[in-house]
Amino acid sequence: MTFGSIRRGRCGPTLCTTQHELVMLVDGEVEFEAAGVIHRPRIGEKLLIPAGDQHTVHNRGTTESHWLYGYRREESSGRYTGTTT
Repeated sequence: MTFGSIRRGRCGPTLCTTQHELVMLVDGEVEFEAAGVIHRPRIGEKLLIPAGDQHTVHNRGTTESHWLYGYRREESSGRYTGTTT
């Protein structure tokens, strides 16, 4: 797992990985956009971003936000978990 962070009001770059990415929000308020779908996970909630999906993160909170992320090589049984709006 790797630790990610983003300052308030910032937007990260658009990424596309060759492996599934599992993300878990540690603190703050972020919005992940993956394959054109917006996800707003709660603290402790996991989000799976399938390999090949373009994605980015936006800090929608008033403080710096932090999350953990890692990569999966095997196939996933589902596309996403988490809150979709």
